[in-house]
Amino acid sequence: MIRMERDFIANLGDAIKLTLPVLDGNATLPATLVGISDNTLRAQFDPLTLQEEEALTMVLYSRADTWLGWGETREPDKPLTSLGRIIKLAFFGLTRADVRMRILEGRRRMPAASRSASPCRPARP
Repeated sequence: MIRMERDFIANLGDAIKLTLPVLDGNATLPATLVGISDNTLRAQFDPLTLQEEEALTMVLYSRADTWLGWGETREPDKPLTSLGRIIKLAFFGLTRADVRMRILEGRRRMPAASRSASPCRPARP
């Protein structure tokens, strides 16, 4: 999407050229208008040459060296610790499900009269 600051005249399907900043200047890439709404344009890139694809990649993903230090502040992966946590949570969940199932089975086995009678009040004859 491209937001235009000035008025413009364009139609769907018009060929346009997008100029985008790259490290060594600007890259001009061919595109086609696929949507127009108020001051917003939507464009689809036309087939690009290898140099144009490289420029587009640089625009989209920034400089490659900016990503080099991203993992330095991250905690190192501990797959066995993570697996242990998953097993612990699964066991906890299965245990709770088993306890609930046993409670429900106990209620089903209990006669209807004893389920409806309150333990605080004796049943009337």
